[in-house]
Amino acid sequence: MARKSTAIAFVGDLDVEDGEFTLRADRLIVRPDGIAFRLSGRDLYGDFAIDGIASLAPSGGYASPELRLLYPGYDGVEHAQIRIIRARLSPNRRKCDIEGVWFQYGDTWNFGGTLDQFAES
Repeated sequence: MARKSTAIAFVGDLDVEDGEFTLRADRLIVRPDGIAFRLSGRDLYGDFAIDGIASLAPSGGYASPELRLLYPGYDGVEHAQIRIIRARLSPNRRKCDIEGVWFQYGDTWNFGGTLDQFAES
């Protein structure tokens, strides 16, 4: 008998504090032990993507290690860390409210939003 997966994928736009850059969850997969994600956005330097896993943190929430930001056509190395403070599923598990913090260069930006369950097309 196949095990039922407890991982659920979500997608959607995220609001960033002060609107200094745009951010979208291309995939955010909530699992019991952590949250896997692929985020994309646009800032002063152009389009970017970042992906990784935010593991369950001892102090609560989920935290990623330092991750590399990928800018198409840019050879420099940029890094950021992601902390997801809250990932709350709706009762029917079709929506997920996210609150998090983006850390980069000693600055922080809060982000959040309500994501929809990802559906293969």
